[in-house]
Amino acid sequence: PSDATVTNAKLASDLISGETDIGGTIADADLFLLDDGAGGTLRKTAASRIKTYIGAGNNTPAFHARLSSGQSVASGSEVKVTLDSEVVDSDGCYDPSTNYRFTPDEAGKYLIIHGMRGAISATRFVGWIRRNGATDHAIAETNPNSSASNPSCLGSCIIDLDGTDDYVELFCYQNSGGSVTLGNSSTYDNTFFQGFKLIGV
Repeated sequence: PSDATVTNAKLASDLISGETDIGGTIADADLFLLDDGAGGTLRKTAASRIKTYIGAGNNTPAFHARLSSGQSVASGSEVKVTLDSEVVDSDGCYDPSTNYRFTPDEAGKYLIIHGMRGAISATRFVGWIRRNGATDHAIAETNPNSSASNPSCLGSCIIDLDGTDDYVELFCYQNSGGSVTLGNSSTYDNTFFQGFKLIGV
């Protein structure tokens, strides 16, 4: 036949796909055909390149940190919560030993969540998230009425982080008149700090 005279109707349906369906998980080396969106030219690309382009659809960087033991918080002062035990740290962006902060290496919007618990008799038991040292996010306050209440203080917020040097930390304040210990359990999971990058926003 002459050039450009063979139509789609004359082609077998398996001309490109072949006889075999791989029937399994897509591998990085698998190839896809795509239209270049301009001149209608078909191109091929590997699954590994598509995965990189869309960021694999993962909510990372992500972290979850907790206390490895109880932390004493003095009355009437703002104290950084030293969450020194990592449960999750997908990209090594959380510092569990020096600054106790999350400094993600990718720009985006992040959901940051905190929770604290401690036996306390006070009028204020407050937790908040600081971005770059500024107290402007996720103030969560509870008003305990007895030392036996073991109140929880929970908060969350969505924060823009630049992926370069922005960081977030967790702080606590209480005014019981004496020191209070956070994380009053054997596992200390009830005092935690966590977050992850949001996708699709």
